[in-house]
Amino acid sequence: MDDIVGHNQIRQYLHKLIQDGRVHHAYCFVGPNHVGKQTVAYDIAASLLQTQVEKLSTHPNFLFITTERDEKKEKTRHAIDIGQIRQMISSFSLTQSSGGYQVAIINPAGLLTTAASNALLKTLEEPRKNTVIILIAQSEDELLPTVRSRSHAVRFSPVSQSELEQYAASLGVKSDVALELSESAHGLPGLIKTWIEGPDVFKEFKKQMQDFDDLLGQPLYKKMKFVDIVLADDKDHQEAKEKMIHLLDVWQLVGRQHLYKNVAEQSTWPQDRVMLALDRMQQAKIFLRQNIQPRLLIEHVILALP
Repeated sequence: MDDIVGHNQIRQYLHKLIQDGRVHHAYCFVGPNHVGKQTVAYDIAASLLQTQVEKLSTHPNFLFITTERDEKKEKTRHAIDIGQIRQMISSFSLTQSSGGYQVAIINPAGLLTTAASNALLKTLEEPRKNTVIILIAQSEDELLPTVRSRSHAVRFSPVSQSELEQYAASLGVKSDVALELSESAHGLPGLIKTWIEGPDVFKEFKKQMQDFDDLLGQPLYKKMKFVDIVLADDKDHQEAKEKMIHLLDVWQLVGRQHLYKNVAEQSTWPQDRVMLALDRMQQAKIFLRQNIQPRLLIEHVILALP
């Protein structure tokens, strides 16, 4: 697949398992947003089903499960519910007689309700022959321990800058733009494609990074004012949560930037405080999906800044 950037060892490992007939019934792909987890999952699904990625959406033995849109309320539901998992199980029962593999990708798996997770657990405990379920999450902590323990974890790391630069160039941008994009993406190829398709998105991203970076060293009242601005349009629905999670992704990139600067002794943000803030950001993303009050989570992150 041309859209896959990096992760060669992971792909080789999984394709070797397919070749040898040693595929596990459940995997948990873990790593940052935009790192390429879903792209690799689709590649593996296509290989298992002996088809092309572009044809997966119409393949009878393939399911992609995510949050659904509530047409009556005209908004995205905040979770993956038990009905969706039951539908998956029913669908697999109906197509099992056709032979071959049956594959389901669940993304984001962190949005499975407890009831949905428990329904899924029964399938993981008594897996059907040739059924493969791929869970996609930023952190294993997003999943119930019982679900986590019955899935093989596959951890995705950021891609090298050189690979990102080559990828950006392959999409037709000039060399100087490819360099800027690869430096800004910090190992996340999904961002490169998004930015090239929408230049305004890249401008907004850079502004969000700068706004957060400017907070460093500011008095507490200015930091709290920043929180007010961030939460000004906050509403209790899925779109608002996803927007906040995206913002936390951006802030994590700022934190990683300062980790690199610390190595070169160019950062005013001490490494231990960077690590503390990054940890709080990751926890905040998990708790946001559990309907914890956003203001408390964001303030907890901001208080870790110097």
